[in-house]
Amino acid sequence: MRGQLELEFAGESHIVTAGGLVSLPAGTEHATQVLEDRTSWISAHSDPAGDVLFELAGTPTERFMHPGDAGALQDKVALNALFAEADIVFV
Repeated sequence: MRGQLELEFAGESHIVTAGGLVSLPAGTEHATQVLEDRTSWISAHSDPAGDVLFELAGTPTERFMHPGDAGALQDKVALNALFAEADIVFV
């Protein structure tokens, strides 16, 4: 995520800023509004196994983490184990 946007879901409004991550359950009605020029984000859709990956990966951080500080998430063996346990295959 780069920039800033407003995300509305479940009757509430949330501001998402650079480095932010949002995970919504499938079927959740939501709306977005860009709040800054050149805002960009990646939207990924997955089956329920995607939630398992986030649970296995650990607790989200309160701040941006440089990849060098990401610990196990940089370990390819650990990542492949997470993907296998969550039954996720990248093609």
